[in-house]
Amino acid sequence: MRLGDAVHRARPGPPGSPGIFSIDGNQLPQSPKWTLNWTAGYEVPVGDGAIYAFTDWYYRSKIQFFLYQSVEFSDDKMIEGGLRVGYRTDRFDIAGFVRNITNDASPTGGIDFNNITSYVNEPRIWGVEASVKF
Repeated sequence: MRLGDAVHRARPGPPGSPGIFSIDGNQLPQSPKWTLNWTAGYEVPVGDGAIYAFTDWYYRSKIQFFLYQSVEFSDDKMIEGGLRVGYRTDRFDIAGFVRNITNDASPTGGIDFNNITSYVNEPRIWGVEASVKF
């Protein structure tokens, strides 16, 4: 057996008693092999202010939610992005934004055994924001 191979063995016991499981080699819960974050921004002066665009992205590789391997409590990958475009001056800022551009609905956690529940990241959100400094 190689290091990193998951071992799942149940030792039989009396009926109704839990088995003994070995989880040697499994990855830690909620620990992806890769995470990447990147951002970019651009600004063009216009009149007394500037038109700007900012974007940010996040990528996470496959994860298991618990110590044991389970199809129900794992997720292959997640990629989320955001974009904000607006105009600002020294006095005000108005912008439109979107979160989770890809509309990736990825589970982010769960509750096992009694209540098989999964948590999912936020859906795509669109919005407008305005602010005034005085």
